[in-house]
Amino acid sequence: MNHLAHLYLSSDKEEEMVGQFIADGVKGNDFNLYSPDIRQGILLHRWVDSFTDTHDLVKELRAEYRPKLGLYSGVLIDLVFDYFLAKDFQIHSGIELEEFQQFTFSVLNKHEDHFPEKMKKYFFYMKDKEFMMKYAQTVEMADIVRQMGKRIPRGELLIAAGDFFEDYVEMASAYFPAFFEELKREFELKRLALLHENKID
Repeated sequence: MNHLAHLYLSSDKEEEMVGQFIADGVKGNDFNLYSPDIRQGILLHRWVDSFTDTHDLVKELRAEYRPKLGLYSGVLIDLVFDYFLAKDFQIHSGIELEEFQQFTFSVLNKHEDHFPEKMKKYFFYMKDKEFMMKYAQTVEMADIVRQMGKRIPRGELLIAAGDFFEDYVEMASAYFPAFFEELKREFELKRLALLHENKID
């Protein structure tokens, strides 16, 4: 899953939300440098990524994407799943996506001094481009996919995928609802397990 899903899952705990956001910029055991709640967010981010990558429904969808996308199948699944979440964000969360975006910015702004340099740059870019609002629009998401393809080696497959983004969305529509409901349930159980195992003390 991409940033929107990670932030949404931890949106009831601000420092955990910060950990979810910065996790991609924190290497190895460096999570121990942070406060307990931020550490928990980092560990949960890693767990969500692993849960998603190994889930049977995601494996099935990846197999459908693979003939045209190869190794970039997982990248596009992350973006398509964020599109589904953004499009129906009020149904999932009870608040409008724009309100959540502003809440996210206010939370992250308070902790920006503690961000790894990589995530400081990304946060500036995220605020400037207002990615969350773009996630809810197929045209905007298609452009994000194409731009991503231009920035990575052998990204031609993603550039092409941007031209057919709505087709990939349609292919994923049978997978996302069941997967996301299970993710939310298992996420809460993992939260409790981390506390029980004293991994963040």
